[in-house]
Parts: sequence; structure tokens; C-alpha cells
Amino acid sequence: MSKSLGVLLIAASLFSASCGFQQAFVRSGNRRMVSSSMPSTEMDNFESKLLEQSMNLDRSATEEMITLAESEHGMPWTQSVGKKKDGASPPLLYMPFWEWQMSFMKENLTNLQVLPCSAKDSTAFPAANRDLSYEENVKKGARIVNLCFTCEEYSKIRMTYYDAGEGVQVFNSLWYPHESHNVPLLGIDLLSFNRKKYLGIVDFQPIHDDNKDHSTPQFEEEVLKPIRDKYPSLHGKMSAKFYDETKFFSRQMLFARFEDEGIVEKDLLPAFKDYVSAHVDLVKTDDKDYSNMKMVKGRHAAYDTYSADRDPATGLFAAMFGKDWADEFVYGFLFAQSDKPEEGAERPAGMMMGGGPPQQHQKNSQAQKQRQSSSVLA
Repeated sequence: MSKSLGVLLIAASLFSASCGFQQAFVRSGNRRMVSSSMPSTEMDNFESKLLEQSMNLDRSATEEMITLAESEHGMPWTQSVGKKKDGASPPLLYMPFWEWQMSFMKENLTNLQVLPCSAKDSTAFPAANRDLSYEENVKKGARIVNLCFTCEEYSKIRMTYYDAGEGVQVFNSLWYPHESHNVPLLGIDLLSFNRKKYLGIVDFQPIHDDNKDHSTPQFEEEVLKPIRDKYPSLHGKMSAKFYDETKFFSRQMLFARFEDEGIVEKDLLPAFKDYVSAHVDLVKTDDKDYSNMKMVKGRHAAYDTYSADRDPATGLFAAMFGKDWADEFVYGFLFAQSDKPEEGAERPAGMMMGGGPPQQHQKNSQAQKQRQSSSVLA
């Protein structure tokens, strides 16, 4: 039995216990536990307190499930797998993003639950059972950890942290709203290369070519623009040579390619928080429409296929963790609704989040693969 499966089973037992308590309370015979002479007002207060206690137990069990899943592989990490020349650990630059998102999700999402990190039931690998929550290459000094969640507002939220010392640091997350919400996805892609070059993308990623086809057609001007205007350092633009800006990207995307590490804390972190908070508000205030679920699911699948086919990180993952693992990870987990192309088929040019940075010729092929890690990544 894998560690991840064991954690999920333990967590499930905790949740089951709390549910059993609540179910035992609401059975019709529960009133017989209380004296029939108790006034109705006192009875109502008594039942309200018991219900509150059972709900608190549910929340406690859910939080325990999440804590177990996160801590299984030591997250949040405090030291990098890589070492500097003096033996010190380089900073885990994007760990504050991971920690804030975990805390935010617990506090703001309804009925947040842990999902297995596997490709099972994906389009390309429906019968897979490999645990994809963690992988490492000790010899090459790289490791990757993943968590996956579901809740009432989002059908899937995945988080990835890739640590290769000073060479590469990556935090990536992709939020799929529940299919009853015809709204953009939330994509987050943050990268550092050798602590000299940095790349940050945060976006409400449209699932339609025309915003009017969303249930929130004014999200760019009304929601994103006021936030983006606060952060001029994040107003970069991707090269049209490598990036089709008409597909799955908004005009108010936060994009920055920079060399000043201070921008990460000064601008990127607060802007990230603002976009995440705004996206959750957008989903919560959107009216559910169950009649469009099939169409929305189809658009999510189109996004997954577009992104998986252009994900240059597949090569890096193959070099670090093996081709079979990389294919299953990208097509089965990162983009679980994607159609995997036939072996040998030509892949489109890579881009960040469905598109990566322009690729420069590198004498060091490993360095090139590190740069290609840009789309771990959604």
C-alpha cells in the first residue's frame, strides 16, 4: 500500500467517524435520549448545540485529512533538496505562495476534500494507479510534490512545487471551477532559474474565445483590470512568436519576466493573493447553471488538450523521472481530460501555461531542459 493511499484511508476513517456521529444524532430516535418532559425551547437549544458539535467535528476531521496529505512528504518544506557551494540551503522562493494558498483554501472553500494524486479515470490513463503525489531524483537533485483537492466551488484544484535547488524553483496551481459555473479557470505559474531569471504568470484563463460566452462576460474589465493596474511591474507581454493570445489567456493576465528577486515579495505575492481571492469571489457569486455542464466540461477538456500538447516540461520530467512517469503525470494528472497524441506525433511549440518562454539555444542541454520546465504548469 502506498503512503498516499494509507493517508487517505486514515483520513477517510476520521471523516467517517465524524459523519457517523452526526448521523447518529439525526436519527429519529435521538429525542428519546432526552427527557420527554424537557420544554420544547430547551430541546431545540440542546439539539442545536449537538448539531454544532457534530459540524465542528466534521470540520476538524476534514482539516486533519488535509494536514495529513500535506505533511506526508514534509510540506511545507523548509529546506531545499539542493545545496549552495557553502553547503547552505538555497531559499524555497515560492513556498510562501504554497502556504498562503493552503490557508486560504481551508478558510474560504466549502467542504474542501483531498483527492488522490493519480491519473486514474483520466482520458489518457483511465486505469492508472500510480501515486503521483511525490517523485525525486536524488542523483540529479530534484523533487516534485503535488496535492489535489475538490470542494463545492471547484471540481479540482491541483498544486505543484518543483524544487531543484538554485537551478529551478517552481510553484504551479490550476483551479477548475465546478462545471455548473461557466467561468474562466484560474492558472498560476511561478518560476525561478538560477536565481537570476524569474517568470510569473497569474491569470483568469478564459474557456471561450469570446468573453461574452462566459456567464461573467465583464470579468476582465470589472474584476481583473483594477487589480492589475496596481502592479505595473507585472504588465509584461509574451512573444507572439510562441504564444497564441487568442486561446485560453485574458487581456488582463499578470505576466512578468524579471531579474530582480525583490519583485517576488513586493509585487508578485500580493498580486497573486488578489487574483486568487477575486476568482473565488467570482465563482461564489456566479449563479449555477446545471444545463451547461456538458458544454463547460468540454471546454475544460479542450483547455487540457491544448495545454498538455504544448507543455515543454514533459521533456524535463522525462529526463528527471522517466518518460512513462512524465507522460502519465502530464496527460493523466496535470491535464487529466486531455487527449494524448500518438507516439511520434509532432508536438506544438511549448508555451507557458499552454505556452512557455522563448527557447534559446543552450550548450548545456540540462540547462535548456530546466528552462523548458516552465509549464509544470498549467
